[in-house]
Order: sequence, then C-alpha cells, then structure tokens
Amino acid sequence: MPTLNLDCIAEVLRHRTLTDTDLARACLVSRAVFPLASSVLYRDLALCFSDNGAYTDDGRLLCAIEARESHKVQALLDSDRLRPLVRRVEIAFDSLERDRSLRYDEPEYLLDEIVKACPNLDDIGADGGAWFPEMADVVVEHDRRLRTIRGLKLCDGSWEMLAEQPTLKRLSIVRHEHDRTDRDVPKPPEVELPFELEQLVVEGAPARLKPTILEPIFASSAHTIRTLELDFNASTPPDLSRFTALRSLHLRVDCKRKRDGTVIGRDDPDRVAAALVNALRPISHLPLDSLAITHDDTHTRLHELFIHPSFPSLIPPTLTKLTIQAVLTVADLEHFFAACSARITRLGHGTENRDSASGVDPWLAQRGIKGETAIGELSLGMSLRSWRAIHGLVRSLGL
Repeated sequence: MPTLNLDCIAEVLRHRTLTDTDLARACLVSRAVFPLASSVLYRDLALCFSDNGAYTDDGRLLCAIEARESHKVQALLDSDRLRPLVRRVEIAFDSLERDRSLRYDEPEYLLDEIVKACPNLDDIGADGGAWFPEMADVVVEHDRRLRTIRGLKLCDGSWEMLAEQPTLKRLSIVRHEHDRTDRDVPKPPEVELPFELEQLVVEGAPARLKPTILEPIFASSAHTIRTLELDFNASTPPDLSRFTALRSLHLRVDCKRKRDGTVIGRDDPDRVAAALVNALRPISHLPLDSLAITHDDTHTRLHELFIHPSFPSLIPPTLTKLTIQAVLTVADLEHFFAACSARITRLGHGTENRDSASGVDPWLAQRGIKGETAIGELSLGMSLRSWRAIHGLVRSLGL
C-alpha cells in the first residue's frame, strides 16, 4: 500500500483550509503524525474579548476566547506539552466600549501569563486597533525577543519595546481614525532601533499617521525591506527610491482624503494616476516579483492608472504578479501587454470583471495568465479572525 512520507503529511497539515477539528482528528492518526498536527493546532492563540459572547465559531478551538472563558487559556498554559507549541498570540475586542473597559484588566493579565509561559512565542499582534500600551510593557518585562509584531500602535511604550527587538523581521503598524484616544508618540532621541526588517505594513499613513513618525523605522530598515505595504495619498506620496531591496510592493490608494485629512470629496482620478506613476518610477529597475495597487472604497477609480501611457514601462521585467483594483476591458489589456516587457502570469483586477460577459478572464486564460480578484491581496496586518473570514468568503465565491 503506497504511503506518504512525513514531510508531505506536514505540508498538507499546514494548509490553511484545515479547521481545528480536522487537525484534532489528525492528532489521533498515529504517534508519528501527532507532533506534526499538534504543532499546527496549537500554534496560533487568538483572544477575542466581547460583550455578550456573540462571536462566530468557525471551528477553530482557540479563535474566540472570551474573558469569562479564560480557563481555556489556563488549561493550555498548565500543559508542559502544549505550552512550547504556541508561536503566535493575538488580542481582539468586539467594540471600542469593551476595549476601554477591559484593556487594563483581563487582557493584560492573560497576555502576561501567555508571554511568561510560552517559551517559543515570537509573534504578537492586535486586531482592529486593539493594541494597548500594556502589551508593549509585557514584552519588555519578560525580555521577549519577537520576529513579528502585528497591529502595533506607536503609543506609550512602543518605541522602548522596539528598541529591545534585534531579531524583529516583520512589523505591522496601524492608526485608525475612529479611535480618538490614540496619541502618536515620536521616537525618544535616546532610543535606538536594532532591527533590520524584511516586511513592513503601515495602515493609516499619511493622513492619519504623520509620515515623520515612521522615519526612524525607515532609516533602520529601508535597505532591507523586501515586502512593503503602504497607504498612498496623491498629496503626500511616499519616497520609494530608498527601498532598494524590494521584491513585493502593495500601495493602498487613499483617494478620499485631501491634504488636511478631510474626507469630503475625492481626488481627481487623473491626478491620482499621475502621482502613482511618478512614485513608481524609482522602482522600475528593481527585481520585483509582485506589485499591487488597490483602493479604499467602492468609488475610487484606478482605471486611469492602468491606461496611463507610462504605466507599462514602469513594470519591472521580473514581475510575475500584478494586481490593480480597476474595472478593465479586453482593449485595455491588449494595449497594456503590448507595451509591457514583464512576463506576468497572474493578474488581479476589480471584482466587477468576474462577469464572464466582460471577456477579461477568457482573454487572460488564452495567454496563460491566471485572472484573480483583488480581494485576494492580503497583508501582514491581516488578523487571524479576518484572514479566516475572508478566506472562507473567497472559497465560497469560488474566487
């Protein structure tokens, strides 16, 4: 009888479509498979603090633990066999009101217990703006060295925590406008950043997060960042020329905001296209693998960028995946690919193009290019719960 070797089984078990129920069953297959399945089953720990327990159970045993159900976490921490398996912990709140009433109570206590007890924990995050200053204090107190920090707010204690992270490789920073209690804290002069990032995601710049506050991070890591995701505003475009090691770039176009940060009206699409073209010029010679340009609302138009006469020449010849959240036509594609030297094998585009009447996907398929929906552009900042929800939606739609 043919059998799979353990390396193949481990690869299958790491597939994100498996639920905790699937992994728990896999733990019972054999003694050889148990350590492979259990290492995936208990790797991620997500704590969701809610008012009434009205969360959606997606089959993940540890995806939504309420404060009053903290005994589930304690049972995990009491196990000498399971504690070393936890690699990632995430805090989430269902509402800002609950956030403010809980953030100095149960969440801090639970996080402290987890960080103290789990020796291999190297990934800490917060979902939907849930980061609070005590999270940084816990990391510093237990002298924990992290490789990934997600959903960080640059608030009190954040820079001091970053100064103690020489092994940090992936960082996600958020600044949500709906939380008026946020206060961006500049880096103290005496704090030095010892890390060189490989991946950086910033959500909230430039209108909500002052670009200057990010300068210390850019100064330490611009030459090593390979994956970069930024909000883009035509009034304050980022200087991409300093990111010399880029292999993947995702710009989220913020067309709703003016220079003063107001959201009344929208930028002219031609002006946005021109600003994007100018911003992309410095990276046209880099060996990029992936370029994504998406937007933040349903009214934004990026079609003007795709048909801009200079856009095809800005695509690096090494690029294999291009995502542009725009409604395209076959004529647009013919013009673009006639002028583009890159051998693109995957093209993400606006979801409107899923309509077979547009002819876009058949045109791409005839040329060996896989058409994808732009909803598939996920980032480091994507939370455990959000990733699973969107992944389920994509699968249900057959995208």
